[in-house]
Amino acid sequence: MRFTLTCLILCLSFQAFAYELLVVQAVSSSKKTFVTRNGKRQGVVENLTGTFTGNDVALIAKAVTVTSQFTQWQLVNENAKIPFEPGTLVTYHPAQEYIWALNPEAARKKFLKELRPEIKRSWLVKTAMTKGLNETVSGAAPQNTSRGGIALDALYERQYTNFAWDAGIRYENEVVNLSGGSLTTQRMMAVTDLLYYFDGLDAFYEARVFVAIGMGYGQSSTEADGIRQSGF
Repeated sequence: MRFTLTCLILCLSFQAFAYELLVVQAVSSSKKTFVTRNGKRQGVVENLTGTFTGNDVALIAKAVTVTSQFTQWQLVNENAKIPFEPGTLVTYHPAQEYIWALNPEAARKKFLKELRPEIKRSWLVKTAMTKGLNETVSGAAPQNTSRGGIALDALYERQYTNFAWDAGIRYENEVVNLSGGSLTTQRMMAVTDLLYYFDGLDAFYEARVFVAIGMGYGQSSTEADGIRQSGF
């Protein structure tokens, strides 16, 4: 019987965000005020200052007229103009900090990703090479051995934001060279994994580090001096 299990324990920290996704209902002809569908029921009061973030743009506005369901906002910067059009989806954050202190675009991307998770489907081919550097057995005399092999995976992966699962097949070929001969082991397994992907690294072309837990079941065959033994 061949059973493999790999486990990595990951401690995650979660951060709470007071962000709300809104649709711009109307924009004045002067481009100085706009209306959103959130009001007193959502905790908005007159003179409240909020940050609004769209695609690659952010602004600070103050609530000038508030009803139970709607709010009219006015730009704090008198020299600026509203870049949004009616129907634009924006992220609202009730805060009085400066925009550059809030990092609103990063928060917007994380908020949208949690609110509307993107499902990705892909086929993967993975290869690996193994090489044993040192091998000892307790209670036995040391032996001059070398160990190495290759592994090939063909997988179907489905990813939900940072979490993913995959399933497929794996082929392994391992050779152990002993002083008196060689052992060759071949394995063919059905495998499945659960993965967690960290956010992409901007400095390395959005490369993503991941941790995984997986298992496999299949057939193993070992050959030595022309004698072959197989099993599951």
